[in-house]
Amino acid sequence: FQKTFELNPNLTSLRFDYANLLANMDKNDLAIAQYNTYLKAYPKAADALANLATVYEKQNKMDSAIANYLKSLEIDPKNTEVKKKLALCYHGQNDYTDAIKYYNEVLAINKDDLDTKANKALALHALKKYEDAITIYKEILKVKENERLQNNLISALNTQGDIYLQENNNQKAIECFNTVIEYDVNEDFAYFGLAKAYEKMGSKTKALENYEKAIEMAPDNQMYKDNFKAFSNAPVTKTQTS
Repeated sequence: FQKTFELNPNLTSLRFDYANLLANMDKNDLAIAQYNTYLKAYPKAADALANLATVYEKQNKMDSAIANYLKSLEIDPKNTEVKKKLALCYHGQNDYTDAIKYYNEVLAINKDDLDTKANKALALHALKKYEDAITIYKEILKVKENERLQNNLISALNTQGDIYLQENNNQKAIECFNTVIEYDVNEDFAYFGLAKAYEKMGSKTKALENYEKAIEMAPDNQMYKDNFKAFSNAPVTKTQTS
């Protein structure tokens, strides 16, 4: 390539292939220079813009990567792979709203793209949209096992269950915590959550059972012990049932 350009520097059309070669060799600054030279002659080259964005992404220059992915999509708005890369860039910048926008566009074309579904669930989780995240986590786990996603599902269920407790939506809280236990019978917080829900509902025996399970699994957890002590010392009322 270098000898060719020495002989004929106006062969700009070859600079795209040369830039790709340099990028594959991780000679990123040189690749960027070649892409930019090529794009001056061919500003509507969507593939060159996308490849340039990928190099910026490798350099962790995310603003430049995003800008060039967006330019590429303006020219080729149906490019699903570019949308996936753009979504991941936004995700990496903690811009979960824009990430979800492009995850949705990808899923509109390929609803069975499990990686994109998983990333969308993670973004929803980060936005504290736990119910939506839970739905997607469950969908994926029905198709394939994934320890990380299962742990995230458990985390989301515990958090959503706790939110339901604060809202006095005790039945919904119980559903969340029971689902956690279906995935992990040793999840101590789920038993604690069940204990709190049953206590609020006046089911003393069930509350007691679940407090004991939570403390058995996490004997050093002071919050569990303090709540259990308060529950045990509470006066019995007529509303309480076994």
